[in-house]
Amino acid sequence: LVTDEVAARTSQVAEQLKAAGMTMEDYLARMGNPEIASAEQFAQSIRQAVERGVRAEILLSRVSDEVEIKVGQEDLTNLIFQKAQENGTTPEREIQHMQEHNHLPEWMGQIRQSKALDAIVAQASVVDTKGQKVDVMAVLTPSAPQVDIDEAVAEAAAIDVDETA
Repeated sequence: LVTDEVAARTSQVAEQLKAAGMTMEDYLARMGNPEIASAEQFAQSIRQAVERGVRAEILLSRVSDEVEIKVGQEDLTNLIFQKAQENGTTPEREIQHMQEHNHLPEWMGQIRQSKALDAIVAQASVVDTKGQKVDVMAVLTPSAPQVDIDEAVAEAAAIDVDETA
């Protein structure tokens, strides 16, 4: 999974650079990041980002399972309206797009992961720059499920992403 995603992202960047008439070396020089000065370092940075993403997905999936997060019609409707607003379209066009491209399972998964993240954040201890505790529940729904964050994070951190594929 990770190898395929890295290859896809690297290929996509290469195609975009080619279309822009740039080489990888030109792009990296423009980025000006001394930690990513070669194509190999760039590929490694993509791999690290993909691995973090896979771990996050696994963590959110496990939290969703643990607290038995459900996704309802109202959740999907809210997402459709949100996507319409973000894309400058109508909810009807978003529904049509979802059906044409079979996005329903993906969108339901996004909602489920978002609810899992809400559950994690609801239990997090957040402080501002002055060290004062911030009430995260003021921005989250009061019904965010309870989850043992330390245990879930420890499990996800221990996952070898190469073994999950």
